[in-house]
Order: sequence, then structure tokens, then C-alpha cells
Amino acid sequence: MAGNSFISNSNRSNMTKKKLLKILLYVVILVAAIDVVTGWCFHWFMRSHTIPGDYGKIEYMFKDVDAQILLLGASTCMNSINPEILEKELGKSVFNGGINDQRLEFFDVMTEAILKRSHPELLVLVLRKNDLITSSDGRLAMMNIYYHLGNKKLDGYLNKNNLLQKILLSSSLYRFNTYWWRILLYHFKSFEELAHRGFVAKPVPPILPRRLELSEDNAEIKVTPVNPQKEQCLENILAACREAGTRLWIVITPEFKKIHKRHEFGGSSYIRDFCEKNNIPFFDDSQHQDFMDHPEYFFDNNHLNGNGAEIYTRLFMVLLQKEGI
Repeated sequence: MAGNSFISNSNRSNMTKKKLLKILLYVVILVAAIDVVTGWCFHWFMRSHTIPGDYGKIEYMFKDVDAQILLLGASTCMNSINPEILEKELGKSVFNGGINDQRLEFFDVMTEAILKRSHPELLVLVLRKNDLITSSDGRLAMMNIYYHLGNKKLDGYLNKNNLLQKILLSSSLYRFNTYWWRILLYHFKSFEELAHRGFVAKPVPPILPRRLELSEDNAEIKVTPVNPQKEQCLENILAACREAGTRLWIVITPEFKKIHKRHEFGGSSYIRDFCEKNNIPFFDDSQHQDFMDHPEYFFDNNHLNGNGAEIYTRLFMVLLQKEGI
């Protein structure tokens, strides 16, 4: 009897394992089916609907933008230069392609995509001081939804030549994870990214920012080397502009910070060196004297408010006019 009981328990154990394996297999099949169907639904939705918010602006730049002067950058671009003022005064079409918290990888992808079908007279790349030395790719992950939709350069930046990342990006649930709600939210709340030719004015804050000041001290300053990928992105943008016959300018907009000469290392100096080597006009207005004593022009230490943006746009317009644009 004991032997039969042992055999019976063994059989039950094997049957339990088989049931668990079947259940696991069914779960995997179900999740895979949901993943595939979800991907079809999201891609159908993207093809058949206008997606508002940041994605609406990205879609517009991918497919439709055709301006004589194109501005490209992150939030410091979007909040600092008003195309409507430039269009009125210069008589040329202008679009502000600034997208919050993006980096050179994004600018590289968008430049290539835009210049394949449009040839603006001027591309103004609005950078931040650390854009050539940072390792961050900002919010590039929001572009996961475009993975394997035909942009090989974007695919390379997203999968980072990492096998695990490539496998994850093959999943629709992974690509749209945390971003589906953003797309849904944009249908209920308008962020007006396209209302003013891509420009979004920041409000005057209730408490004006205090100016940050990096004093001249005797502490040793660590110099961060150029990030090779960021430099290659900049090389790619320059090459694309030259092939399209588009002039390239690089600009750093005003900041509410006092940076002494001793601290002008790395960062913007690398950008300056790159521009000098490649004969690119470079305008570092981060320390522009017309803004250094005016907190009322700023939203915070890095961003102009709407009033400051209007003043800076008119100063920038003078540069354009001087260069015959």
C-alpha cells in the first residue's frame, strides 16, 4: 500500500506540474496576443488620428513642417523665441520645434527626417551649455512608440545596441508603457504646442527667481570631456544641413546666472570650438548683459517668461537681419 501511495503522490505531482505548465503557456499566449493586438490598435490610432501635445508637434515636424527658418531644441528653445514676431518682421515662415527635455539624439533624428523632405533656409539649433558633455538622452524614451516604424537612426538610439533593450522594444506593451496615458491626457487638456507656431510662453512667476552666481574661488574645477555620441550627433546635423543647402546656427539663450570666466570650461567652450572648426555662427547669449539684472524677464534660472521671450526674440531678430536673413 505504501508503494502504491508513493506512486499515486508522484503521479499527482506530475499532473500538477503539467497543469501549471499549461496555465503558464496559456498566460504567455494570452499576453502575446494582447501585445500584438494592442500594437495594432495603437498604430492604427496613430495613423488615423491627430495626436495633440508633444506628440502632435513631433508628428507635425515628421510629416508637415515647411518653414524657411526652423528652430530646434528643448524647452529653452520652445520658451525663448517667438516665431510669430519673426514672421511679422521678417516676412518669412518660422517654426519653433522645441520639445521639452530633449537632447542631441532627438535633434539629430528630427533634422534628418525634416531635411529629407524640406529645405529650410536656416536651422537654428538651440543648445544648453552641457549638451556636449552630458550622458543623458533626456526624454528620448517617449519616442519608443516610433520604434521600427521606418526611422533606422531613431531605432539605433533607442535600442542602444543592447540585446535586452531590443527584445523589450519588440513589445508594444513596453513601447507604449507610461505613454498611452499621455496620449489620452492630451485629448482632454490642450497644451497649445502648435497654437503659436510651436512657441509656448511661460508665465511671470509669483516670486521672481534669484540670480545664481558661481563665484571665483580657488577650488579645483573638474573638466568633463566631450561625449563622443553627442559630438557625432552634432556632426550628423551639420552634414545633413550642408547636404540640404541649409545654413546652421547654434544658439544658447539667456540664463539668470552669473558665470565668471574661470568657470567657462567644458560645456559651451566645446560647442564654441566645434563651431569655430566648422565655420558655424555661434551665439552664446547665456550671459547677455541685457538680461543679467532683470529677474522679471525670467520664469526660473534657465527659462525666460513670455515677456523676456519677446525681448529676446527682437534682439535675435536683429542678428538675423544683420546676416541678411
